[in-house]
Amino acid sequence: MPRYLYECTSCAHSGSFFHLMSETIEMCELCDQKTMQKIFKNSFMLNKKQTSSSSKVGEITKQHIEENKKLLKEQQKEARETTYE
Repeated sequence: MPRYLYECTSCAHSGSFFHLMSETIEMCELCDQKTMQKIFKNSFMLNKKQTSSSSKVGEITKQHIEENKKLLKEQQKEARETTYE
């Protein structure tokens, strides 16, 4: 079930709610008025310090891959050393 962000236009209460795509939340929990509106946010954000003109995208990608390889090796080692019942 997807999660949606809502904000009340009268009391500025905000929160996230799980419901079907065909449903909507209208009633505010705090002020008991039908003033809830869905908040649409961008799900993709760029980190500006990583996208500087001096760095190439391929270099940044390779750096992230290497960092994730190290993290994966650490997690594999930890999983081998942990005993499960």
